[in-house]
Amino acid sequence: MNFRFLTPTYIVKKRRITVKENIVVFLMQPAGVDFISPIYEKKDILEANIIVTTLSPVIEKLLEENGIRQYKFNDLESVLNFIRKGNSMAVAVDGVPRQCNYEVIKTAKESNITTIGLLDFFGGYRKRFAVEPDYIIVPNEYIRQEMIQEGFAEEKLLPYGNPFFEKMKIYKPEFKEEFRKYFEDEKKTILFASQSFKEDGYGITQEEIFKRYVLKDSSSEVNIIVKPHPREDHSWLSKYPVKIFNEDKNNFIFDFINYCDLVVGVNSTLLYICYIKGIPFKTIDVEGMLKIDFSNSMIAPYPNSVKQISKFFNLISDRSSVAN
Repeated sequence: MNFRFLTPTYIVKKRRITVKENIVVFLMQPAGVDFISPIYEKKDILEANIIVTTLSPVIEKLLEENGIRQYKFNDLESVLNFIRKGNSMAVAVDGVPRQCNYEVIKTAKESNITTIGLLDFFGGYRKRFAVEPDYIIVPNEYIRQEMIQEGFAEEKLLPYGNPFFEKMKIYKPEFKEEFRKYFEDEKKTILFASQSFKEDGYGITQEEIFKRYVLKDSSSEVNIIVKPHPREDHSWLSKYPVKIFNEDKNNFIFDFINYCDLVVGVNSTLLYICYIKGIPFKTIDVEGMLKIDFSNSMIAPYPNSVKQISKFFNLISDRSSVAN
């Protein structure tokens, strides 16, 4: 593996630090939790501590579900102060375009700490990383090429993949007893993967997409189930005769999709999981929104993500441990 992209600026004097340093992982979207979970499961092979934190109650719940110990801070300034003073050798953020993520990266850079972007999915790269990290871990070759075309430096785009997709590829689904209530005899089950378009300020809402592209073309012989996005206000669903997939454990959806006849959505991560696992799915073509070319072989996820990222983290730790 070639690590030529690592700069030598961390080697100042040949004195080893015996105190274990920290990799601070700041997460503000569900996909970030999915990304880091397989790495966290292998945290014992890392030469640094993983400090996972968030300022979102939604993400707090997901971290708890995934068995990830979280370090709680009262506000953003407390997070930034910890980065400045917390013996951190690297700071990683997920790819949500939030001001707090920008501030975390900016503060780490000012403190001469290595910064890393954890890119989970397609699109919006410049907005996601308006303050560019030193390195960005990308999920597949298609995305890496898109980012190069958008002006990101090739040497900062690390082709290590998204550990969550690697996990999903080999994941063996289990039919939960809780799923029975969602199915109806002799009816085809269609799952609509809703997204937080309204909350994210798009010109069209998830309700409009559902009415125009899903409900309109469905018959009484179809059993429609809607999976709300964790960040959306799904009160709009009360107007429609559909079932809402609303389980206490968000991870149950990764089992459930295996028992649906069809999964429908715009560009949800669930559709990409269906692509990986060979589950029937259909994309809704909405003008002005991201379209994924599922016929392009370059969209396949990079393999061995956990191993690659763990090696990368350990190499940073090795370089960083030779300090003043």
